[in-house]
Amino acid sequence: MPGPRIVEPHATPAAARGPQQCPQPDHAIKRTDSKNDTEHKGSNTSEKSKRLKYAVLGSRAPVLDSAGTATSSSDTSSWQSLQAAVQRLLAAPKSISQTEALPSKPPSGRLAVFASNGLAGDERTGTGIHEAANALGRSYSQVTYDASNPATLQAALMNALAKKPAAVMVSAQPQSQFGTSTISAYAAAHVPLIQGSDAPVTLGDPIYGTPAGAASEERIGKALADWFIVDSKGQGKAIFETYTSAPILGVYRDAFIDEVKLHCPKCGVLVVPVTQSDLEADQLIPKVVNAARANPTYKYVFFDNGEFAEGVLAQLSAAGLSGLTVGGRSIDPYGEAALEAGTEQVWTGQSYYLEGEALVDVALHVVETGKGTSSDDVMPMQLLTRSNVSELDRGQFNLPSNSIEQYETVWHVPIKPCKLTCS
Repeated sequence: MPGPRIVEPHATPAAARGPQQCPQPDHAIKRTDSKNDTEHKGSNTSEKSKRLKYAVLGSRAPVLDSAGTATSSSDTSSWQSLQAAVQRLLAAPKSISQTEALPSKPPSGRLAVFASNGLAGDERTGTGIHEAANALGRSYSQVTYDASNPATLQAALMNALAKKPAAVMVSAQPQSQFGTSTISAYAAAHVPLIQGSDAPVTLGDPIYGTPAGAASEERIGKALADWFIVDSKGQGKAIFETYTSAPILGVYRDAFIDEVKLHCPKCGVLVVPVTQSDLEADQLIPKVVNAARANPTYKYVFFDNGEFAEGVLAQLSAAGLSGLTVGGRSIDPYGEAALEAGTEQVWTGQSYYLEGEALVDVALHVVETGKGTSSDDVMPMQLLTRSNVSELDRGQFNLPSNSIEQYETVWHVPIKPCKLTCS
């Protein structure tokens, strides 16, 4: 059994944006105020949320009896489709999403630069970029910045540009923090700035992307929702933590809610917003625990980052809460151990290393063909449970394990097994 999961406030996305509004039908989908767990009815609710607030969920949803059995032939078909989707996503991904080969082998000897915030996920993305640069016979350099200080990001991007690179890559930082003068400098220098793991993104020279962006997060949110519906036999109620300071996670959250709304009229989702301040004050887990205590019929607890869940098992136990199904997005080593022990039940996996390789692929398509590629936008992912968690390596999701070799084929370079991302 894994030991207590300890919250590390620094290991978080550091993008900045205010809370996002969610659909709030009174009987099923609820949003809580960031200061407590009461239903949110603020005057700043978006028009879309207002229209959805009293909507009836999912006219196409399967109708199940108490045993989770569909009650009509059409319901059976819908229910079987959800089950089949979950089964497909439990299988390990075998292929990268890029199938569009470069017209020819790109020249070697050029420089790839990654702007890293120094956090664990970004460092693994940088390792993937480094692995790809090695495969291409290119050099790799990294500049760093403080994720909580946009001025340091802008300085890092200008430092990267001064190195005269072929392309510069950045992940999980809002485009709004780049600065107009920085973007203008890249355009003037004809150096593409490749952006990953962010939304919304406005594409156009010099900004290209976006691997692991909105399209990937939509898929992840939908996949987890399907698992939740199937596992709960169409009866589940979930507490859903959402980190409001990272816009990309709002895409994942909304995809989860929309899928539940579409397919599960008897399900419920209670959204618990948390901020960067909550994280730094070690209040993320207490907010989730308080929501679970105040809503005892909600037996599922989902997080939007595996690292955020570190400490939840001990704190739920201390609060006298048991029998909860725990999981979420982006498995970490603690989540792997918890799945193996059976104390947590489901996490999604998507490779940070592969994101780095995909960022390089976008850069190559921009430089070599004069245009970007959207084929890397939807990254391979997997649902991980106790049944398949043994497929993980070192607690980090790194599948497909031969992704760099598949990209080498697309890039027309010699096939060499991975070293940095597999060692």
